[in-house]
Amino acid sequence: MVLVARPEVYFTFYPVGAAVSQGLVEIAGEHPVPRGEVFPAVYRREGASNREGRVLAWLICDGTKETLVRELSEEQRHLSIASIWNHEALVHYLTQEWRPEQDIGVPPEPRVPAAPPEEPKAEQPTDKPRHVRHYLYFATARVGKAVAAQLATQGYEVTSRESADGKNWLVLAEHHIRDAEQSLDSAREALARVAREHSGEYDGYEIEVS
Repeated sequence: MVLVARPEVYFTFYPVGAAVSQGLVEIAGEHPVPRGEVFPAVYRREGASNREGRVLAWLICDGTKETLVRELSEEQRHLSIASIWNHEALVHYLTQEWRPEQDIGVPPEPRVPAAPPEEPKAEQPTDKPRHVRHYLYFATARVGKAVAAQLATQGYEVTSRESADGKNWLVLAEHHIRDAEQSLDSAREALARVAREHSGEYDGYEIEVS
């Protein structure tokens, strides 16, 4: 209750179901979100970066509107950064007492003589494939094993076993992607559809931090 009542510092996404099933965390309790506290309407995410991983421009997201900026204002520096943290990343950032205002990227050096600003190039997909794990749960081992066999034929590396709580059957589907945004969205939709078709549940994913 004390944690829920405190003012928000920032938000991020964390696959709780997957972490619980692996024994990385335990559910200590739950409490409803206070009235008026909703998903932040305004946040930021990377708009463009160079080969060294330095952020050259940020996208300020306000509902369906996105504004590209090269340098963050003082107010924009405190906006949450939309991202998905696996367990290792979550522990690291919490122990380091990380805050969004500490992650402002490095703007490009101005040219001399000054010239009209150029539009930043869209972020290019990395050439290095990134490892992704998807978690699907089913009521019985028979259904879970059937789904595992189906996904194996589709190129996934599949692990099929009883879940940590002993109540469901876990199907862990792993693969590698290069274009994180497009390939990941496509895989999530396809796996969620497979789970629904077999009366199961798609419980999120973990992606390798680059």
